[in-house]
Formats: sequence, C-alpha cells, structure tokens
Amino acid sequence: MISHAHLETIFEFTPMKHESSAAIRRLINTYTENTMALTGLGLKIDQCDLIWVHVLAKKLDPETRRQWELSCAGSDVPKIKQLKKFLEERSRALEATKDLQLPSIHRKNHQGSSDQSGNSKKDDKLSDPDFDKPKEIDIILGCDVYNDIVGCGKIKLTDKLYARDTLFGWMISGRTPGPPTTFFKSFYVSIDDSLRKFWELEEIPDFKKTTTEEDRCESHFKETTILQNGRFTVQLPFKPKSQLGDSLAQAKLRFNYLERRLEQNPELKDRYTAFIDEFLDMGHMEYIPPGEIEKPVDSVYYLPHHCVFKEDSTTTKLRVVFDGSATTSTGQSLNDTLMVGPTVQDDLYSIIMRFRFYPIGLSADIAKMYRQVALEDKSKDFHRILWRSNKSDEIKHLKMTRVTYGIASSAFHSTRCLNEVAD
Repeated sequence: MISHAHLETIFEFTPMKHESSAAIRRLINTYTENTMALTGLGLKIDQCDLIWVHVLAKKLDPETRRQWELSCAGSDVPKIKQLKKFLEERSRALEATKDLQLPSIHRKNHQGSSDQSGNSKKDDKLSDPDFDKPKEIDIILGCDVYNDIVGCGKIKLTDKLYARDTLFGWMISGRTPGPPTTFFKSFYVSIDDSLRKFWELEEIPDFKKTTTEEDRCESHFKETTILQNGRFTVQLPFKPKSQLGDSLAQAKLRFNYLERRLEQNPELKDRYTAFIDEFLDMGHMEYIPPGEIEKPVDSVYYLPHHCVFKEDSTTTKLRVVFDGSATTSTGQSLNDTLMVGPTVQDDLYSIIMRFRFYPIGLSADIAKMYRQVALEDKSKDFHRILWRSNKSDEIKHLKMTRVTYGIASSAFHSTRCLNEVAD
C-alpha cells in the first residue's frame, strides 16, 4: 500500500551518528514530504504529534537530541511544530559554523603579536580549538585580570567576530551567524536542607521550645497574676524599654469616622450601642471619672474601635473590633510594646490523637472566654475607648476592666488562666 510505503520511508530513516546540518535537513524534508503525501491520501496525521516527535527524536544524533530535550524541559508535551522549528534553527546554526572560515593567523598578518618582553609568540594557535562546540566551563576569569591576559593583537574575522591574542592562544569572541538554539537556566538546590525540613515537618515534637521573651512572659504571669473571689486578675506584660506616645488624637479621628458611619445606618447604630451597653451592664467596662482622665501619655492607651457586621452569622451578627495595633505619636502601638507569650494549649496533633482514643468526643465553647479574666487597675488604663450614643452629647472616656480581643497578650492570658484552673 502507498500509505505503508510513506510511513516506512520515515521510520527507516538512518539515525544520525554525528552533528550534521545536511542530515538534519534530510530528516526534515523526509518527514515533510511523506506526511504531506499521507495527508493527500486522506489520512489524519495531525493528531499524532506525540508519536511523530518520538520517532524523529530517535533519528537525531546524541548531541542534537540532548539539546532538544533541554529546550523542552519543564514544558508540556512537545508538538511536532516545535521540534521542526528546533531542527531548522539547529541546521542553520551548524551550517553557519561550518561556513565560518578562520584565516590563518600568523605574525605577519597583524601588528603587536609580541609580548611585553619583545619575544615573538612561538605558537599562533587557538586557545580553544573547539570553541564552536558547547562544553563544560573550566574556569571563569574576572575583569581584574583581563589586561594581564589579553595582548594587543586583534583580527577582524567577520562583521561581528574577532580573534584576540591572549596568553593562552588566540581567542575567538563576538557573535556567530545564525540564531541561538537554546537557553539554559541553572538552579542550585541543597538537598541537605530539603531533607532536613522534610524530616522536621514529619517529626513529632517531644517538647515545646520557647524563646527568651516567651520565658520572660511566663515568669511575669506567675509573679503578677492573682486569684480573687474565684477570678484571675492579670497585668499587661510590657517589653523592657518600650515607649508609648499620645494615642488620644488618633482615637478621636477614628471615632468621628465611626460616628458618621453609624449616623447613616440607624439599625447598625442601635446594635453598636447595645453592644457597648452590654459591656457596661456586665461590668466589663466603666466610665472614667473626670478627675482621672488626665494622665501621662505613656501610661494610657486609647483603643480605636469599629464594627464588623455579618448578616449570615448564627451567633453574633455584629462584632466590635478593638485595634491594639494603632500607632501612637512615638510610632509604637500597644501591641508593639507587649510580649505575646508562648502557646500554652496543646498542638493540633495531640488534640486529634486524644480525640481518637475514646468512642465519644466532646467539644465545648466558653462564652466570652477572654472577658472572664480581669485586668489590674493600671492595665485598665491601656484599654481606654471613646464613646457616646448621641452626637449631641459630650464624648465620654471609658476603660475596660477585662481582657479583650485585639490585644497581643490576650490569647496567652486567657488560655494560661484556663490551664491554671485545670491544674
């Protein structure tokens, strides 16, 4: 059959043993002519890219095939058009290298072929006879030794190719005819680091490592926390040499913005007011007497606050957020000056394993968990806020009496007190 004859012509093409522009051109022509003939017979060969790429790649010489595999590394399944384009560029590059005729380099053809001592070079040879073939790099020399290596001799071979006299022989530099065939990218990956990180992730920790600051925060808790009438009272764990500045000015700006927003949404304002009233009714917040408002700026902190409203929430649709990260006039915020403390609750792995030990698992939620822990008097002044329910009223100064969310140390205080209760 005619179709079998065309296929056999392609499949039985003699594999190349060495790089050859002519052989690559014959392979391209053989494939193109016979596939066009097969298409003319009504055969759909344009859906067989994977097979054709495999067949033609098997016909390439080792170096050309290596260059082809490098050019498509990391890409999707290569197409036959991609391979044909590569082979055409490869053929042109090999042809250009073959046509490059280097003139015989002798002392009579140029000036300055003698070294600084005046002695003529005994052997006018190329420093790299196979400069046109890719090889491993032996050494890289920097610009600081360039003038010590390169002599005065220079011969222009083509428009963009030169021969330069060096201590190692004649060096060819410039651009060769033809487009570049491949691009290389190299990456260095330390397998030792990768393996170490892998084992660290898979390893079950046998103890908890804490930092110096976390140890200091734990010591502060033990030294300052007291139990009064069945409730823990804590102090804020300030970092040494921390300095707060004026926070009232920014709190006023933020409150004015919040007030304008609430005035535009009466329903939101009612819910926000109810939230603040709940704090006051439960004793978790209190008004500051006028005589106690004025204090040094570094001994008080006003928390800007805003709300997050979630209509689809099944528990708390409106949540007031207190911003302990708002910076003061010194550039530091309350959270910047506080020690965060270590993680005292069990890690997730331990919780899951303990959950699987028993046939029935129980979970519970502690209502207002943070606010079950009281603040000592001085710490309350770092939990001040501004509020008024009516715009015609004077702005009131309030302070919280309980640990609240939005403060860097709150999570540690609440869970650490919970552990203390369990013990």
